[in-house]
Amino acid sequence: VYIDLSLYNDAIDRINSALEIDPYYVDAYNNLARAFVHNGELEHAITAWRSTLRIQPANQVARRNLELYRQP
Repeated sequence: VYIDLSLYNDAIDRINSALEIDPYYVDAYNNLARAFVHNGELEHAITAWRSTLRIQPANQVARRNLELYRQP
């Protein structure tokens, strides 16, 4: 919801809180990356996508986005 409302910093805070509770919540990492991209923080987005892949190596959302931003 926060991302859809362009409240990226709020989204980042909420998602990080969720990840403190469940550090294996793959969708949260992908949403965190999305918020970081919208907030102009590409390096943080890349870190979030890589976290997704550490948990779920076959995750196509993270793979596609890393390819889109040309990151190994």
